[in-house]
Amino acid sequence: MTRAQIGNGIGPEAIDRRSWLGLGMAAGLGILCANSIARPGTAAQVPKLSPAEEAERELARALERARAATSRPLFTLHTEQYQAVGDAAESFIKITLSDCENIADDFLGYYQGQGFDVKRPDRRLTLVVFHDERPYREFARRFARGVTVYTWGFYSRAENWLVLFDFRNVPVNEQGAGHKSVRTLAHESTHQLSFNTGLLSRQADAPRAVVEGLASYGETRPLHGHGAPGQINGALLDDLAHIQRRVTWISAADLLTDDAATFGTSLDQTLLAYAQGWLLVYYLMKSPSRLPQFQAYLKTISTRANKNHRYDDAEKHFGDLDRLDQELRREAIRLQQARRPDGP
Repeated sequence: MTRAQIGNGIGPEAIDRRSWLGLGMAAGLGILCANSIARPGTAAQVPKLSPAEEAERELARALERARAATSRPLFTLHTEQYQAVGDAAESFIKITLSDCENIADDFLGYYQGQGFDVKRPDRRLTLVVFHDERPYREFARRFARGVTVYTWGFYSRAENWLVLFDFRNVPVNEQGAGHKSVRTLAHESTHQLSFNTGLLSRQADAPRAVVEGLASYGETRPLHGHGAPGQINGALLDDLAHIQRRVTWISAADLLTDDAATFGTSLDQTLLAYAQGWLLVYYLMKSPSRLPQFQAYLKTISTRANKNHRYDDAEKHFGDLDRLDQELRREAIRLQQARRPDGP
């Protein structure tokens, strides 16, 4: 790991982190997906950069923007697959980068083992890591859209960087900070990996439930070391059981075609959308008959520039969406029963 101290400074569209609300709502609100993505210029306008040059420019841009958000000294550190800039303690940045390396190795090993055509990025991926929520919020206010005061980490699809802060320095979150940090990092870094390994395309359309479902599928990890994606997400399974008592079940057709109907405008609707997005991906990944369909579906949507083909693509690869919906309902019941002390 290499490191440089940059010195003192002062403090676009984003897929922002599923919000980690207080008062026991650690499962989070939803990530607000920005559909406006920065398009690359033509070859005549912008010389094509090598992957290493692209990463260097990305880090320089992150450094410039971080300077506008904090008066603390900034550091840059590098590992084999990642680069980071921020005013957080050097030890925290090192831990975060080490965790990212583990998450990347686990992600690639898992999805390659499941038959997905994913590849290690040919450049370092970028993190912006702040000391606490104050410079983080200033950075988000200036350089991101849709990041609320309840959003405690986000991945920017336009900028292709991950932004977060050290939960230990927020007094109300001191207890459980390690768990919250790992869960947030796992979710956001899974976003970043999904869009940089070929699982999803940054330039293509994808249903928000699928994007968030994949990230939620990877967010349950041990506090230290390695852990494969695909573990039971207990927080979201709890949401699935509790919030359905107040909000109507979201159909599979809506999950795969209509972001507005799926995520709605209320907290309950958004929480249920995250829970069902996770359930959708969990079921498609764990079902031997559905897994090949999911693989083919992700390949197809990686070529789509807009939402016009969402229903046709879903029906082509998954068949009758009402049948898929019934399967998801049964899977939700099966998973909830399996968690009961007296369950099978």
